[in-house]
Amino acid sequence: MTSTGQDSTTTRQRRSRHNPHSPPHDSSVTSKRGVKKGALLHSSPSLAELKKKGRMKKLSQAAEQDLVVGLKELDVNLEAKTLSGTGLVFDEQLNEFHCLWDDSFPEGPERLHAIKEQLIQEGLLDRCVSFQARFAEKEELMLVHR
Repeated sequence: MTSTGQDSTTTRQRRSRHNPHSPPHDSSVTSKRGVKKGALLHSSPSLAELKKKGRMKKLSQAAEQDLVVGLKELDVNLEAKTLSGTGLVFDEQLNEFHCLWDDSFPEGPERLHAIKEQLIQEGLLDRCVSFQARFAEKEELMLVHR
């Protein structure tokens, strides 16, 4: 049989698999799933990925809306005087701190004293805005600890 005969036999076999009157199989035709035959199945996002993207989009839209509302509420009056700069809170009671169960605990009076001395040497302590130490309110803690 010639190569032409083999080609027509192969074509007939392809047609007879599903429908004898169907055209020859073309690998560029997409399957029922919408994926080209022979293509990797991972090329289209899964339902879980699409849901995740949708949730992220909603969250980002909500965050953007919160930002817009927050910016609209800002007072941009240039005449208003506000404190600005780097704040520093230091409580002298920290000089008495010692971790009872770990002698190698890094936070201690010596470390805090060294930091304060370094700030003085660099001339930074005078540039800081000092605040009196106080206990945080429950609402303030909940802003950062949920």
